[in-house]
Amino acid sequence: MEYLAPSLEFLRKLQAEMKSGKALSLILPELLSHQHTDFHKRMRQWWFHYQNGHRRPEFSTHYQRALVTIIESGLSGAPIFEHLEELEEEVAEELKRQIDAHLESLPFKLLLPLVLLFFPAFIILLFGPLLNQFLLEVGL
Repeated sequence: MEYLAPSLEFLRKLQAEMKSGKALSLILPELLSHQHTDFHKRMRQWWFHYQNGHRRPEFSTHYQRALVTIIESGLSGAPIFEHLEELEEEVAEELKRQIDAHLESLPFKLLLPLVLLFFPAFIILLFGPLLNQFLLEVGL
């Protein structure tokens, strides 16, 4: 599961900086220099390739590709704030969906240690005294 939180955090910080009136070309290096997640590494690679006119590196999710496409259009002078807000909503919804799916699978994942570890201990507690009594009666 791709970790979406860095994308969402990046989007929110980018929007906050844009609201304060900073230029997008000044915001990006500042935002990319502080974090060291895989997402930020890919974004730094993209920024390097973009500045040098090279082809865009691949991103793992379509949300990240959409973010880069929106930022590229913003760097060329197009208004992007509404697009960033829409993308933020989509990423937040996807993140919530992934968290809910993970939470739904937890009871089944937690059932395995219960069956493998606790159930044998209960069997020993249940049959231990019976086995002890049997061994005493047999004379061992």
